[in-house]
Amino acid sequence: DITAMGLFYQKESQINSDPLPFRKMGYVGRATYAYDRRYSMEVNVGITGSEAFAQGHRFGVFPAVGLAWIASNENFYPESLKNIVSNLKFRASYGLTGNDAYGNARFLFRGGFTGAPGASLGYNSGTTLNGYNGYTEDRFSAPNISWETEVKKNYGVDIGFFGNKLNLVVDYFDNKRYDILIQRRTVSGAAGFNQSPFQNFGKVNNKGYEASLAYTQRIGENSIISARGNFTYARNKIIEQDEVTPSYPWMSSTGNRLNMNDVFVADRLFEDGDFDITTNPNGSKSYALKNKIANQTYFGSVMPGDIKYKDLNEDGIINQFDRTKYEGNPATPEIAYGFGVSYSYKGLSLSMFFSGVGNTSTVLGASNAQGFFPFNYGVDESSVRSIVSDRWTAANPSQDVLFPRIRTSTFYNNSVPSTWWIRDASFLRLKTAELGYDLPKKILDRIKLDNARVYIQGYNLFTVDHIKFWDPEQGNANAGVTYPQSRTFTFGLQLSL
Repeated sequence: DITAMGLFYQKESQINSDPLPFRKMGYVGRATYAYDRRYSMEVNVGITGSEAFAQGHRFGVFPAVGLAWIASNENFYPESLKNIVSNLKFRASYGLTGNDAYGNARFLFRGGFTGAPGASLGYNSGTTLNGYNGYTEDRFSAPNISWETEVKKNYGVDIGFFGNKLNLVVDYFDNKRYDILIQRRTVSGAAGFNQSPFQNFGKVNNKGYEASLAYTQRIGENSIISARGNFTYARNKIIEQDEVTPSYPWMSSTGNRLNMNDVFVADRLFEDGDFDITTNPNGSKSYALKNKIANQTYFGSVMPGDIKYKDLNEDGIINQFDRTKYEGNPATPEIAYGFGVSYSYKGLSLSMFFSGVGNTSTVLGASNAQGFFPFNYGVDESSVRSIVSDRWTAANPSQDVLFPRIRTSTFYNNSVPSTWWIRDASFLRLKTAELGYDLPKKILDRIKLDNARVYIQGYNLFTVDHIKFWDPEQGNANAGVTYPQSRTFTFGLQLSL
């Protein structure tokens, strides 16, 4: 069997109130070959043009090829084995894909201007300078940028068991992205750029595997049970990134995973024995860290009950050089999975599906969620929280508490992102469940209906997680900043005449 296709397309789309339509043009070719239901091959090529790049760099070429072998259709495949492994197929593919988008930025190759305060000329009312607005150069032109490219390799196997009642699909993928479209971050201000230029820069590898399993079995004449599941694991690594080589390796993003938490490493809470304590004439106490303790005044003076951080570079001072990106798991999950089961008996049916993620962490109070910390916006603008009772106090100087010493004003030493606040953000959620009943035919005939079904359905019914304070799918945007997913119940009746 041989097929072939050629396609030319030109697209123009108007988005929101943008005065200029978005435009793309491309050529696509595809050819397939299959022989005797055993061997198959598919070759694709896309030549795509983008408005984001200048002439001469506008078109990208993205070929791909895929091969497959159905071993179970070979003459030498044992007939006795087909009763167990009824289908066995091996697959492999290699190809390129491209990306031309960077946020809301358009025409990346062109420079631009922006309105800005201009020169002062003369005086107004004797002492006030007359200011005149003008335009300054904003984004500098980048005529040589082009497509961000990803090399995708995939190897897979499809296995059907027991007459394809049980089907397993397993894939291993290895993707390498290069010439990533970024806005530079390490260009010196002495270069004269008012806005950092765009450039193809950076490399990221991403590899992992995914699997899916489906099972269907009829039990007698009236019952059917089916189950399904899927699992994906993906780990990335930054090979090249626009960063100045930091002073210490634990500060580097290069060689690490994307979206890692940038945190201080919490050692413990300070204790009285860490300080030389002086009683002042007015009865108050002054606390001075002992010489053997690293100086930790980077965020202000500390006291017993405040978080003590590890001096990673052992210079005797806690500062920005003791912050690391190598603690915990990334904010983006590396594992995603789901599984479900359904059962029907005569007219009664029941189905459930669970979903979850793993290898991910969140930092309590991170991002824009500073409202998580009591009194962070002042005494009168703080919510009463029962969880605040789980805190360090002079009467209860425990290390096993949620909150360190509570202060009635912002104190960054205790609220800065650190391992004290890192939590495992993995969870398992019952996403959907449905119980339904179809009326039998003899009843339908009496009431003159072709079909009648009553059901109850639930969505986001319950979640098992390690955070407990809010929806775990909110990630680092926690503490109520993002509206949580709702739990929904639906009662329904379906009738057809």
